[in-house]
Amino acid sequence: MRKINGYIKTKQLKKMGVNDRQISKLLKEGQLLKLKQGLYRNTDMFLQDQSFLDVCYAMPNAIISDFSALSYYGFTSHIPQEIYATISNKKLPTRIIYPPVVVFRRNITKFKQNVIKVKRDKYSFRIFDMEKVICDTVKNRNKMGMDTMKEALREYLKRKDRNMPKLYETAEKCKVFDELNEILTVMS
Repeated sequence: MRKINGYIKTKQLKKMGVNDRQISKLLKEGQLLKLKQGLYRNTDMFLQDQSFLDVCYAMPNAIISDFSALSYYGFTSHIPQEIYATISNKKLPTRIIYPPVVVFRRNITKFKQNVIKVKRDKYSFRIFDMEKVICDTVKNRNKMGMDTMKEALREYLKRKDRNMPKLYETAEKCKVFDELNEILTVMS
């Protein structure tokens, strides 16, 4: 198993001479973790934000979003049990076995500049920037909860790296400018 470092596909295992029975044994012994059909991760691998990496490696077009992004930025005290990810509404979601994931299909074409890439060792994941996450929280406040939205806004406003012009520009694109402006006025 020393040869396996990180993620590996069934095809690569077979090239190494590992057969299906041996793969089952490695899974049973806890040396491999099955992320999706045909994709595994060495269980010795653990990087910061490992679950985000797992989801984005198993579903390369995924962008970490919603509660997971709020948690990543420290905008919520809520720790989600699943990883929340968004994909283009033109793509079909990949069936991921691990970790538990909630996938949203949305029109993300106009938000490409709101996606940032976070590197962890030789791997990376994509996540919406803080401003897009805040706007999505405002937009989905009835589903995510008013308390979650208020907490996220309070935490965002405390940050030195907040970018209010970018927040308002993103709010325009998300069609929540008036709502955000009204909520911020009430909060101040």
